[in-house]
Amino acid sequence: MAWWKLVVGMAVAGAACGGSTASDPLDAAVHTAPALVDAHPSEVGSPGDGATAADGPGAEASAGAPTWTAIYGQLLVNAGYPSNCLGSGCHDPGVEKGIDLSTREKGWSTIMKRVTAGKPESSDLVTVLKSGYMPQGRPQMPAADVAQISAWISAGAQDD
Repeated sequence: MAWWKLVVGMAVAGAACGGSTASDPLDAAVHTAPALVDAHPSEVGSPGDGATAADGPGAEASAGAPTWTAIYGQLLVNAGYPSNCLGSGCHDPGVEKGIDLSTREKGWSTIMKRVTAGKPESSDLVTVLKSGYMPQGRPQMPAADVAQISAWISAGAQDD
């Protein structure tokens, strides 16, 4: 099975919820020089469950790529998921940095401003998640979950 190259961003100094030393910490995180690491597709699973790619949110999609519906529902707006994007000052309710996750449709249309379809390593979304800058005030999203988002972007970042 082929190995995937994943981009790992560097943490932004002072990036705590509501505060940062950079004038625009999102831009600082996006423009931080990345390092490359290997991650095997079998390491990609559901949030925190240690499942394989075949068991993850995108198991119903062809070639094992997660769907937008799965990413949206299981990672971004799942209140039980520690690294979600919910709450005041975040993306649901509320619009921060132009991203509105109040509905699946609005989420996809606004998040595409931070995604380069087919190129997760060029996508601001992946960079800020790997850097730990997002989600602010919450635990950093586990690498396996960011890998699912990367797989969705690699597969074309379609709205399913």
